[in-house]
Amino acid sequence: MANKVDVLVVIDNSGSMAYEQQNMSKRFDTFLNQLQGLDWQVGIVTTDLSENTALKDGRLIQYAGLNKYWISSQDGFAAAQSAFAATIQRPEMGSGNEQGIAATYRALERSQIAGDNNNGLIRDGAALAVIVVTDSDETVAGNNQTGVESTFSPKNFATNLLNYVTTTFTNKAFKFNSIIVENCDTACLYNQ
Repeated sequence: MANKVDVLVVIDNSGSMAYEQQNMSKRFDTFLNQLQGLDWQVGIVTTDLSENTALKDGRLIQYAGLNKYWISSQDGFAAAQSAFAATIQRPEMGSGNEQGIAATYRALERSQIAGDNNNGLIRDGAALAVIVVTDSDETVAGNNQTGVESTFSPKNFATNLLNYVTTTFTNKAFKFNSIIVENCDTACLYNQ
C-alpha cells in the first residue's frame, strides 16, 4: 500500500474562490513532485451539494481535454499538470453553502456504485487522501451561524465521514486535510 495513493480534491466553487483556484492551477506541479515514485490518481469534486446535477452532489468532474474523471501517474507529468490546471478553475458559480465534508462523503459513496463515474477512483490497496480547499466552514442552507447543528445532515460531520470510511474501506490508510482561508482575511490569502 505504501506506493499507491488515491487523492480526492474537494474544491469550493463559490464565487469567492477564483483566486485560490488560480493559485492551485499554478502550483499543482509542486504537489505532483511530492508524489514522484508513487502510483497515484487524483479526482476533483466541488463543495456544492445544492442540486443533484452533473457537477454537484459529490460527482467527479471530467478533466478538461480528457475523456476521464481522474488523472494518474500513467498520464505523465505535463499532461496531468495541464489537465488539472484547466479543470480546477471552475467556470460555474457554485453554492455559497460550502459542504466539503458532505461532498467527500457523497463522492466516496458514489465510488461504490457500479457504473457511476466515481467508481474506480478508490482502489484496493491504495491509501486515500482528501484535500478540501475552501474559504468557509461547513455550511448548509438555513444555518443561522449560531452553531445550531440541527440544520446539518449526518454527512456534514467529520466523525460520521470517518466512520463511513473505516467501515466501508476496511484497513485503508486515510488522511483528510483542509485548507480554509477565513473570509476577508486578505493578509493570509495573499501571503499563501
